[in-house]
Amino acid sequence: MSNFPTSSSAAHTWEPLTTVLIVEGSATDRAIYHRHLQTGISIRYRILEAATLEEGLEVWRSQHPDLALVNLNLPDGSGLEFLKAMGRRQDHPQAKLPVILIGSGEVGLAVQAMKLGAMDYLTQGSHLTAELLCQCVEDIRDRKLSEQATQPTETALPQLNQELEVRVEHQIVEFQHNQRFVQRILDTSPNLIYIFEWQELRNVYVNREIATVLGYSPEEIQSMGNLMVALLHPEDVPKAKAYFAQFDTAKDGDILENEFRFRH
Repeated sequence: MSNFPTSSSAAHTWEPLTTVLIVEGSATDRAIYHRHLQTGISIRYRILEAATLEEGLEVWRSQHPDLALVNLNLPDGSGLEFLKAMGRRQDHPQAKLPVILIGSGEVGLAVQAMKLGAMDYLTQGSHLTAELLCQCVEDIRDRKLSEQATQPTETALPQLNQELEVRVEHQIVEFQHNQRFVQRILDTSPNLIYIFEWQELRNVYVNREIATVLGYSPEEIQSMGNLMVALLHPEDVPKAKAYFAQFDTAKDGDILENEFRFRH
């Protein structure tokens, strides 16, 4: 285990340290995440490092970090096992340790991590910038502080309506976090994800992989209105109309597949 105190010159000297545990098998990647965190200006960090799942769990049990950054693929196991181990120790004071999981960007693994209690899921590689990592940590820190601030208030307020206001505020914070979590998964997925409202004939959502596939930015796609009209190959228009007509009789769970040509 390695222990590195670090801080930014712009951070206030009286601000308490936030202890971050980095569980990563690669010494190079541990150093990169360490440098990324040093760029943050609003949080002072104490960095703990572990190279294996077993070592990471031991540091979690003994050092009581505030947050953990865990790679999905470790030399002796999976980052998901880190989450499962915490889930089995509900008696531990750090059983609800916020965990950011780092993986390949596979949506299925990200969803599985979220179900096991991960606070966020970041894609390893060039997508994981210092700005993104620091913003993610700051969001989790702010959420944790919000939860701590509401706990004593909820027991002290005598009127039910005041208690409800506190709970609603907490739920709003929770919703905003989940929204950012899902958005990050969609934007970093290596697959093209496109949502089209067939009845209203409008684009609802497209992730940034559209630029790799067709050469258009998400903003350009949204401005086109009906993507099927703007970019669909003219010879594929009849096939597309027949394909989308099936949606009127499709049932929940049905999967409809087809191939179309688009201008790029």
